[in-house]
Amino acid sequence: MVSRPRLVERLRSSADAPLLLVTAPAGYGKTILAAEWAEQDRWPSAWLTLSRVHDDPAYLLACVVAALDRIEPVDPAVTEALSGLIPDIEGTALPRLQAGLQADRADFTLVLDDVHSLAEDACFEVLGGIIECLLPGSSLVLVARAEPHLSLGRFRAGRRLGEITRADLAMTRSESLDLLTGLGLDLDPERARTLFERTEGWPAALYLAGLSLSEQDDTDQAIAEFAGDDRFVGDYLRDEFIADRTEAELSFLTRSSVLDRMSGPLCDAVLGESASGETLRALSRSNTLISRLDHRDEWFRYHALLREMLAAELRNRDSSAEAPLHRRAAAWYAEREDFDHAISHAIAAGDEEMAGELIWQAHIFYAGHGRIATIERWLERFDEATIAANPALSLTA
Repeated sequence: MVSRPRLVERLRSSADAPLLLVTAPAGYGKTILAAEWAEQDRWPSAWLTLSRVHDDPAYLLACVVAALDRIEPVDPAVTEALSGLIPDIEGTALPRLQAGLQADRADFTLVLDDVHSLAEDACFEVLGGIIECLLPGSSLVLVARAEPHLSLGRFRAGRRLGEITRADLAMTRSESLDLLTGLGLDLDPERARTLFERTEGWPAALYLAGLSLSEQDDTDQAIAEFAGDDRFVGDYLRDEFIADRTEAELSFLTRSSVLDRMSGPLCDAVLGESASGETLRALSRSNTLISRLDHRDEWFRYHALLREMLAAELRNRDSSAEAPLHRRAAAWYAEREDFDHAISHAIAAGDEEMAGELIWQAHIFYAGHGRIATIERWLERFDEATIAANPALSLTA
């Protein structure tokens, strides 16, 4: 257990908002944070962990009522309206509950965990109806792996929403060191920093890295080689992020892993698909380790560990697919004169002729702007025999 006082304080400072949202993919400590805050909350709290069985508006509302009833009695008419052969949600149950919440009732906090288990629109209409009638001092806390289907834009605009996201839940360097120390690892600050950077502060990955390191004799080598294809991390990534994917989704994920950053047009060109932008936007809002790189939802990137695991998965599924993907990426970037990316992809594709031509095209600009080290780094990717046999590489050298 690593205490997160900075995040508890964030939630506390947002407690006057009727809706508090804690969203992040698996392994970011959402539930632990909500529990830590609820224990310190000044108002009575109730907790309800959702599952697929709650994806029924009548049952969901009945469970919410039962949770609230443990804090302070709820109008019995609400339960009666939900217990009939045909539950009367809109006519009686929800209006009577709303009236009770707006009456002289003690302030409270209701935490709903695993809200990503819900899919029915009617369930979110029930939650929206509850949020709308909460008085200042009472809050509904939703903990989920993805943003719920609520009118979040309206809540944000009205400053009626407090949010903790994946970026907030990523551990700081000091929290990372606390976690690793708690696992019995005695790491100096430099080695701890390396693990922190490799995991990007993802708590689950740090924990699994610690478990993996505890089995190794040479810690320095283990840290240097730690990646997304590590057995512990790889198994976790597969279980949490790709096990339930369709074949089409898995194909998109693995093939796009050749890219260090992604956009809709780039993925369309490299993968030979259409509507990749919509796929990327959907992934960024789901339980996937993908980050938006801008506020226009145009550019994205995978978490480094997820990308490494997906790349390994691609090689296992079809080792011959990687080179053509890199070659198409190189051509796309070359058309836009982004030689940094174009040359890297051409080299990764093993296309010496293409790489040589791109390096020769780029070298005058790069040399003229003092980037000799970049040119040398490209040339170091080839042995002397290859450079000698390639006119463009020979001229550049």
